[in-house]
Amino acid sequence: MLADQLKSRRLQLDSSDDATDFYYAKGWTDGLPIVAPTPERVARMLEGAHLAPDTVVGTFVQRRLQVSAEKLAINAVMAGCLPSYLPVIIAATKALLDARFGLHGILATTGGAGLMVLVNGPIARALDINSGLNCLGPGHRANATIGRAVSLIARNVFGRTPGVLEKAVFGSPAKYSFCFAEDETDGRWQPLHVLRGFARDTSTVTVFPAQGSGFLIVDPMSASPQELLLSVARKMRSVHVSRFGLSFQAVLFGPEALATLADAGWTKDMVKQFLYQQATWSVAELKTRPRLCRTSEIDGIDLRSAIEPSDASRHYSIVAEPDAILPIAAGSSGQRMMLVVPSMAEYRVESEPVTQPIE
Repeated sequence: MLADQLKSRRLQLDSSDDATDFYYAKGWTDGLPIVAPTPERVARMLEGAHLAPDTVVGTFVQRRLQVSAEKLAINAVMAGCLPSYLPVIIAATKALLDARFGLHGILATTGGAGLMVLVNGPIARALDINSGLNCLGPGHRANATIGRAVSLIARNVFGRTPGVLEKAVFGSPAKYSFCFAEDETDGRWQPLHVLRGFARDTSTVTVFPAQGSGFLIVDPMSASPQELLLSVARKMRSVHVSRFGLSFQAVLFGPEALATLADAGWTKDMVKQFLYQQATWSVAELKTRPRLCRTSEIDGIDLRSAIEPSDASRHYSIVAEPDAILPIAAGSSGQRMMLVVPSMAEYRVESEPVTQPIE
């Protein structure tokens, strides 16, 4: 039996009800009640991904740690996941362990990055991962428990223990759970995973080191795509200023916002290019905050020098390049809304979004 192959240490408790208090005392929970990871439950979870317990999912290089499917399954049980969710969690873990994501720095940042997990493709619909009404809020088991499992894995497998690797000054509710799907029903916009090189019928997860759970923009008044996107650009330029010029940001567009853009023929690539060009600071503004650029100059301009008349017309983007912007369709109808989620790292220096196919 699969349960007999499990290698993790077994604990004897009087009842499964005691597990929450015992695990909490050991520092193994996020403070919420957990499902006791009995051998039978862990075995059923592994069957959801057709994996043996000792299957190595990946390696956390900085901690010299091989990550087994068994450890992921234990945390998925604790989070309340169904076995069918485990392939998503496996793929998210592989993406987090990709060297491009820079996991060690993300886990240890004082900014308290949330591990955002975006699901694309047929599996999102098969598992009922919410992409619409309240997609970032409570009420959907898949969203809540997949995101929570990833957070518990960060704590119990990767070592994001408060006071040890965990150094967040404030933290964020996004660190409990941050998982949702993209709304792919409007065929005028390509889903994110297609923009990142995957076939539409491939299921993927994209992981992103989120600075909090996002900054809401409500804009019922803009009459054109340009006006609407300027509202987004103003928000983008005001967040993540400590990574000026190297920021990367996700932008969620609700149905009304998407319609305003798509009805006028705007593609995601056009949106990215416009936001890159508009989410900027002028040289005059940078000279008032020269340390934003981490150096005292930009393109040979001494930011410590006096402001000159031409400085107001020369601009630099807060993001590194258009591809450092991830436009995502999500949310429900109700009012024209968008959400900016800045990253907690420098683009392709400390981290970048990573997309992984789900097997």
